[in-house]
Order: sequence, then C-alpha cells, then structure tokens
Amino acid sequence: MRAELAATTAIGADKLAQAEAIIRSRDEKIKKMASSFSWKVTSPLRDLRRIFFDKPAIPAVSAKLLGNVDYPHDWTKIARVLNVRGWSLHRDRIPLKAVRASLGGKPAFVEFGAERLDVLDHFRDYPGASHCGW
Repeated sequence: MRAELAATTAIGADKLAQAEAIIRSRDEKIKKMASSFSWKVTSPLRDLRRIFFDKPAIPAVSAKLLGNVDYPHDWTKIARVLNVRGWSLHRDRIPLKAVRASLGGKPAFVEFGAERLDVLDHFRDYPGASHCGW
C-alpha cells in the first residue's frame, strides 16, 4: 500500500515538474518576443487594431440570475432594428420586477413580463416564472 502511494506520488511529482518546465519555457519565449524590436515597433498597430476592430468583452452576468437569450439564434446577421427575446429568473427565487439592457453603452428599452409557460414547466417553484419573458 505504501509502495503504491509512493509510486503515485512520484508520478505526480514528475508530471508537475514537466508542466512547470513547459510553463518556464513558454514564459521565456514570451519574454523574448515582447522585448524584440519587431514587437516594439508594431505596438501602435496592435493598439489601432484593438480600437477599431476588436469587440469589447461581453459583461459578466450575475451568478444570481438564471435565463436564456432565445432570439436571435444567429448573431452574425443582425438587422438594423434588433429584436432580442429571452427570459430571466433569480436563483434565490426572488421575483424580478424588471430587466435592464444597454446597446453600445446606451440604455435600451426592455419590455419585461411576457408570458413564458415553457419556462414555468421547468421552474414551477420560482415565483414569476410564468411571466419572466422579455
């Protein structure tokens, strides 16, 4: 039994040492790349790309919320007028009174309270589940 434990510990220590060596090697490569002339010269171009082409990260949703965005299914083809549908519930079973949304940093109108009997089928013990749609 002790021999098995010692063998398992040795294997684990070996795998850990290998992983640490890989991380050290990658850190060295990144450090060399970041200190290179070409990386420093192209820095303004990367900044411009971030400003004009990179999309901002989607804000994190509260862990206290349950929900889903049901429509649109395909976010690659968005019309000029955007219609988004879904539902939301509070994990602590607190009835929601409203939801907020923003588009491009500006508040967007949200109509909350649409009937969602499909959600009620799965969340019967949540207050407001029958009308949690938006």
